[in-house]
Amino acid sequence: MLVVAGAIATYDTVISDFPTLWRTPENEYAALLKTIDNLLLVAIAVEFSLLLLFRRMTAVVEVVVFVLARKTVNPDNGAVELLLCAAAIAGLIILQHYFLPTKAK
Repeated sequence: MLVVAGAIATYDTVISDFPTLWRTPENEYAALLKTIDNLLLVAIAVEFSLLLLFRRMTAVVEVVVFVLARKTVNPDNGAVELLLCAAAIAGLIILQHYFLPTKAK
């Protein structure tokens, strides 16, 4: 059911936002930022619902990574904020890879 909701939200985003990229708007960069922002918002919603459903620690890390990725898309961020977001994403990926339990292969 979550996959269906995520697919519907992604389809809606693609149908409503991608045509603005193909037209010649005044600001193509703003249209691209809006599209990426909406796609990351859908990813955050799907990951958050998976977090609530399965209660896995890896889902928490993935939600925070998507939130940080969405924050870095904001054009109003300065260099320090971008550096801190990149360091936080790298730290979370290292945390997930080395310290969180994974299934045995």
